[in-house]
Amino acid sequence: MSMITRIAELIREHDDYTVIAHIAPDGDTICSCMALKLGLEQIGKKAQVVCDNRVPPMFAFLEESYFVKTMPDVKRTESCIAVDCADRLRMGTCAKLFDAASFTVCLDHHGTNIGFGDLFCVDTTAAATGEIVYLLFKEMGVDIDSDIARYLYCAIIADSGQFAYSNTTPRTMRIAADLLETGIDGNELHTKLYSSDPVSKLRIKARAINNLQLFADGKIAVTVITQRDILAAGASNEDTEGIAEMLRGIDTVELSAVIKEQRDGAFKVSMRSQNIGNVAAIARKFGGGGHERAAGYTIARPLTYCLNTLTDELLRELDV
Repeated sequence: MSMITRIAELIREHDDYTVIAHIAPDGDTICSCMALKLGLEQIGKKAQVVCDNRVPPMFAFLEESYFVKTMPDVKRTESCIAVDCADRLRMGTCAKLFDAASFTVCLDHHGTNIGFGDLFCVDTTAAATGEIVYLLFKEMGVDIDSDIARYLYCAIIADSGQFAYSNTTPRTMRIAADLLETGIDGNELHTKLYSSDPVSKLRIKARAINNLQLFADGKIAVTVITQRDILAAGASNEDTEGIAEMLRGIDTVELSAVIKEQRDGAFKVSMRSQNIGNVAAIARKFGGGGHERAAGYTIARPLTYCLNTLTDELLRELDV
């Protein structure tokens, strides 16, 4: 019996679910959670979605996203499912709900996830956790209608880079095709997610480019975004998403990184690799995690230290 079959069986045996998204939520975690909530409710289960942070405005067009709850005013439930969380810390304060539940499951696709909970399915071949939720629904006999399909499709395009990243597999495309067969408008979802940026996002991108530093003959691109930059651009933290991918798109770049100052003074580092270099290995050295091609960590040290240590690690990864 496969693990996903075992999880499907036990999910049916339990009830009263909290579905947990990771901190600093992205499209995969939010949309996979919302799809899972709808699927659980379809088979008669009670379910709520919680996240330590608010849902980014870019997902506001997905109506159900308004029902994502935040701590601390969330009731404890019998069962919890962590979605797209590479480890317990990624749940933030929501980990308290997970630890207090009598039945726990982890669904994830990060290579740094060693597994946690009563049952876990960590499928590193999945482009997104949304793929795993889709396969789980097939095992559970959930009818993947257009409402569920919208969320799963958004989850998959978010973590596959709109099917452009190397994690996109034939299975990814077959699942996406199946979701489109429900009648959802893929073009509309792409447009709302990636072609409807506020001007503040363009302004913060301009500041990121202005702060850009190139190393190793242009193979490494690093930029810094401070809270002052965000304020001057009239932007939000959510507006800084996607900049590491933008820098990776420079023709000479193999490794890119964004050092983003947080409101508490710590720095969040987001890294991407093109064809060579394992950024997850770098992230693990600083207590972070992720994928070989996309990873990150948070560090509470001075900016100079963050920049110097990051640059040294990126150069070492390129063996320069």
